[in-house]
Amino acid sequence: MSIIAEIPGYLQVLSDGSIKSLQQQISPASIDSSSNGYKSKDVIINSKNSIPARIFLPDDLAPSSLLPILVYFHGGGFCVGSTTWLGYHNFLGDLAVASRAIVLSVDYRLAPENKLPVAYDLNG
Repeated sequence: MSIIAEIPGYLQVLSDGSIKSLQQQISPASIDSSSNGYKSKDVIINSKNSIPARIFLPDDLAPSSLLPILVYFHGGGFCVGSTTWLGYHNFLGDLAVASRAIVLSVDYRLAPENKLPVAYDLNG
């Protein structure tokens, strides 16, 4: 079987039509303060379809702090990506610290396991 198309390091389309997703390094959420100045927590924002998200908070908040909320949808052409990927985790944690904002990173169902437009349809 040969590779007929690929996103190097992420995804391969094989000659028999099957798709092979390659594993990426992930980062667990941590509600403990990190050395980078933020905390993170995994949540479910749609219990009907188990749509996961990860929340990032700057560490040094006063109890009565009011912060803006930034909602982030990862890239990846609806085929690759996750709220748990190490690169996204580090970037969004740093963004929460630098912007003094709550960052909500929303995950979505990926193709080819889920055909488009299911990534847009949180009720589907």
